[in-house]
Amino acid sequence: MDEIPQFKGNRYISFSQYLTANIKYPTISRENSVCGRVYVTFVIDETGKVENATILRGLDSSINEEVLRVVNASPIWAPGKKDGQNVAVSYSIPVDFRLEGGECLFLKNNGGEHTGVHSILTDSAFEGSMLEDIDYYMFNTLSLGWINCDFYPFKGKRKVDMRVKLNITRTVSVHLIFTKYNSVLSGTYRNGCFVFDRVPKNEEVVVVGTMKSGNKFLFTSKKLVVSNDIQHLDSFEEITFEDMKEILDGLY
Repeated sequence: MDEIPQFKGNRYISFSQYLTANIKYPTISRENSVCGRVYVTFVIDETGKVENATILRGLDSSINEEVLRVVNASPIWAPGKKDGQNVAVSYSIPVDFRLEGGECLFLKNNGGEHTGVHSILTDSAFEGSMLEDIDYYMFNTLSLGWINCDFYPFKGKRKVDMRVKLNITRTVSVHLIFTKYNSVLSGTYRNGCFVFDRVPKNEEVVVVGTMKSGNKFLFTSKKLVVSNDIQHLDSFEEITFEDMKEILDGLY
C-alpha cells in the first residue's frame, strides 16, 4: 500500500468526528439502558465510496442499524493507492455508546447474536450466566473493541503465533488485550494451548483467562510481551462482577 485512504468530510476533520456528529443514540436503546461498543467493518472502494458495511459485533438492532446508516452515508474518501493505482481497502472501527451515570444492560447470547436484553448485570445475574455471555459483556461493554491481526497499525510488523498453556481441564476462555489500542483478540484452543495466530512480535499485551465453576466465576490475568515462547497462565481466583470491573479498568 503506497497511500492509505483519506477521509474527506468537508467540515469534519476525521471519520471519527463525522460518526460522533451524525450518529444519534436510539431513544429505545437509551430508555432500555443498552450501551457498549459496536464494531463495524466496511470497504473504501477504488472510487472512495464506502461499501459493504457490516456489523462484526453489535448491541441491539436499533443501535446496529443507526451505525450502518451513518457509515453508509459517509462522504467520499480519497481512495487508497498501490503501485499508482486506486485499490479497495477494508477498515474495521469501534463505535461507542455510553450512558452517563447509568448501568449498561447485560445482553444475552441468543444463537451467537447478543440481542436479547437479560438484566442489569448484578452479582446474582453474573453467577447464573454462561461464560460466553460474561466474556461478551466484559469485553464489549468495558470499552474494549474486537480486532484481528490485520489491524492497520500491525501492517509490516513481524508476526508470530503466540501460545498460552493452562494446567486445567475445565471450560475456559483466553483473550489478549492490546492495551495500546484498547482492543481484544480471541484465542483458539488447539494442541493443548490457546493459540493467537500471527500476533505482532514484541507488542505489549495482557493475557486474560475466564472460567466458570458452578456459580463461581474465576479470573486471571498476566502482562506479557508477545514472543515465540509458550506462555503459562494459572492462579485463577474467584471474583465478583464488581471485582472484575475494577480489575479490567486497571489493565488499560
